[in-house]
Amino acid sequence: MVIEKIDMLLEILRGVLSEEDFYNAKELVYYGEYGVAIELICTQLYEYDKCIYIKEKNLIMDIINEMELSIDLLDGIKIISD
Repeated sequence: MVIEKIDMLLEILRGVLSEEDFYNAKELVYYGEYGVAIELICTQLYEYDKCIYIKEKNLIMDIINEMELSIDLLDGIKIISD
């Protein structure tokens, strides 16, 4: 289910997102605003030029596809190169 994937993603990104963004996303999930939470996560990763691993980007892509959101949310999110 999408909520478990978002919760997993948030735990993985806990140290990447700012504390405020992390808790805002958690609150959005709590209130059932899953799409807004994913938009917030993607926007903050892009806006603050954060790098994530490919597995995390793939998890975001899975969530986006499952929720039928725009794949454009992934634009500009950078990958950590090994």
